[in-house]
Amino acid sequence: SLGAFQIMQNALQDQAKAIKDYRHALALGGTVTLPELYRASGANLSFDAQTLGEVVDLIEENLADLETKLA
Repeated sequence: SLGAFQIMQNALQDQAKAIKDYRHALALGGTVTLPELYRASGANLSFDAQTLGEVVDLIEENLADLETKLA
């Protein structure tokens, strides 16, 4: 999902903070709106070109790394 890939990107930059933010979002459960839940996890519930482009770039980079490792 969009949020999962954003959290993954956050973890690549600062794993401890990404885990802390993710756990905080989990603790909120259904007590906040979905956009608030995304924000709490360090993600952005947005489908604009920039957000989607960043996620696509992350996926493409990881696929390229996997292809290199499997070659």
